[in-house]
Amino acid sequence: INAEYMGTFKMAEGGVVANNHFKRKGAMRQAKVHQVKNHEFQAKFFKQPTFCSHCKEFMWGLGKQGYQCNVCQFVCHKKCHAFVNFSCTGASDIVESAVQRPHNFECHNYMSPTFCDQCGSLLYGIIKQGWQCKECKTNAHKRCIKNVPALCGHDQTERRGRINVDVTYQTLPNGQNVLNLLVNECKNLLPMDPNGLADPYVKIYIKPDPNKLSKLKTEVIRCSLNPVFKEQFKIELKVGDDAKRLSIAVWDWDRVGQNDFMGCTSFSIQEVKEAGLKGLHGWFKLLDEKTGDVYNVPIMEDSAVGNLAAQFEKGPTAAARPSSAASPSKPAA
Repeated sequence: INAEYMGTFKMAEGGVVANNHFKRKGAMRQAKVHQVKNHEFQAKFFKQPTFCSHCKEFMWGLGKQGYQCNVCQFVCHKKCHAFVNFSCTGASDIVESAVQRPHNFECHNYMSPTFCDQCGSLLYGIIKQGWQCKECKTNAHKRCIKNVPALCGHDQTERRGRINVDVTYQTLPNGQNVLNLLVNECKNLLPMDPNGLADPYVKIYIKPDPNKLSKLKTEVIRCSLNPVFKEQFKIELKVGDDAKRLSIAVWDWDRVGQNDFMGCTSFSIQEVKEAGLKGLHGWFKLLDEKTGDVYNVPIMEDSAVGNLAAQFEKGPTAAARPSSAASPSKPAA
């Protein structure tokens, strides 16, 4: 071992006592590596304006603004790195069951400033600044194309965070139909307050409901972007409600002024009914108000996406209605 330990000693009653202060000569401090799905994330200082490739928000700061993978150059916020749900493209042990849908890139002229969806930096130049996929419109530098995951058509971004819920349809002995809803938790929500946090709570509706008679809501969790609710609701259904949708929206509570919308998702009640006792459960993306009122987007691991895509490629018989992990309203994007 090429290291020298220099310790100092001092005399004391009863013998010699070693001083605990010592140092290793020539030692270098290594940056901490955060491993998530074979990614090797390290904190990094970005010299130019950079956007997070996970939530698409700007990476602010004067020091080390965010994390970057040492292998595939994927960039994200510190708060986002744990939620990246695809394997590193440069890793030696990529999950074999992951779906492989290569992008169809072509050189593209951009009429406005555009940032790379892989490394987050600006696509420089006057003409033909970068490459864009014809199908999913993913943008990338020429040098980043080899690192872009082959998941064309599958949106890996989470702009508003995610929510974990459990919904089941039940018919009581008296003939009353009810929805059992368990709101578990949310993660990686948008910061809405000046302190960089939020005061989230969840609103629940059966839509359309102009008079808001079906409105329910959870308690407010103060100063958190990862609130845990663990609240259960039993919603009684009326005649004709099977054609409606269950809307679950996250809002930010404000002491003064109106509360702020943060994101939502929704489920067709007929869809929940067809799922049976198993119901629908898991993580779902929070979408904007217009999109979230129409469908939901489940968050699946890359291996689950591959298995689901393989079922659909075998034909309509094998591609039966997906399990609770994937919403029948909109299979994995």
